[in-house]
Amino acid sequence: MKSTNYIEKFEINDNERGSYSVDLCPLSNTIRFTAKYDGCIYGYVVGDFNAWEKSEDYKLNWQVDTNDGVLKMIREINFPQGLKPGEYRYKYILIDCNGNEIWIDSEGNEKNSFSFIWEKITDIIKIYSSNNIVTYKRPVELIGVCTGLYGRISLPEMTWSLEKDIDGVKIENGYLIVNDNVKEGTEIIVCGKVIDKDLIATKKIIVESNKYSGTLVHFYLEDNNYQGHDYIWNCWLFGENCNGEERDFAFNTDYGFASYIKEDYLIIRKKQWGNNWINYWSEQTNTYDLKGNYKDIYIAYGDARRYTSLKSAIIATQTNIKFAIIPTIPAR
Repeated sequence: MKSTNYIEKFEINDNERGSYSVDLCPLSNTIRFTAKYDGCIYGYVVGDFNAWEKSEDYKLNWQVDTNDGVLKMIREINFPQGLKPGEYRYKYILIDCNGNEIWIDSEGNEKNSFSFIWEKITDIIKIYSSNNIVTYKRPVELIGVCTGLYGRISLPEMTWSLEKDIDGVKIENGYLIVNDNVKEGTEIIVCGKVIDKDLIATKKIIVESNKYSGTLVHFYLEDNNYQGHDYIWNCWLFGENCNGEERDFAFNTDYGFASYIKEDYLIIRKKQWGNNWINYWSEQTNTYDLKGNYKDIYIAYGDARRYTSLKSAIIATQTNIKFAIIPTIPAR
């Protein structure tokens, strides 16, 4: 029975003496060995991880491999304390119908070439922010995004702090806030720590003067191809009683392309061109109403909804989210 997902698989199928594979799952400290050799009734795997000794704990028996439906000798071995990172050599000892041992430890003519590399898998925490600058009356949303095995995303519970205290700067309810006394150009280092894990990240955010107006619109494309040699994604803006106008996105944020928009309505479109022709509407989003005095709007191509927080936008656009969302603890 397949009990876990494996991060790495090594297969040897062209060996004249059968086929073999080893599947590694550092997350659960599990290794799955398989061997297919006609005429054998069972086998063992021995190696650096068990002092090269045969034992029932390392015995392979015939069963159907649920991955491909093929009958093989299989053993799934768990190492409760894990293995030390490094290279491990191993071999199969197969027992034939007469009780004879057949040693399989190499591919082709190489001796003792069966080995695997065991690497410890650790999660990575990164701070995402709604903007890389902060201004008076425009707080910046902060979230911790944890990337684990298989690229799985989670939003863990975080504690927030500043690397050094700065008058007029604070983190409150997951938002970085500055007052109008903080000088333009001030560098703020935000520190985030995952609760119950030794995962820490920092991020630099710059203070700028409050010269921005309108809604900061963030646009997300799953393939990240916002522009190419013959196309660009940009904005079509219009109001109740005015003509429309075209505007390109101005900069990147942690979510995608972004620009400040003051107009009432927005369509994001793909503009494409070639020799003596141009198609302004090759692809497009729905029309979005921006009249609600929003600070930030997050739009993902293919999703008709709009989101007003970075957290909700990331949850919506990450199909492999593993939820660990708990109210953020205020900064110290």
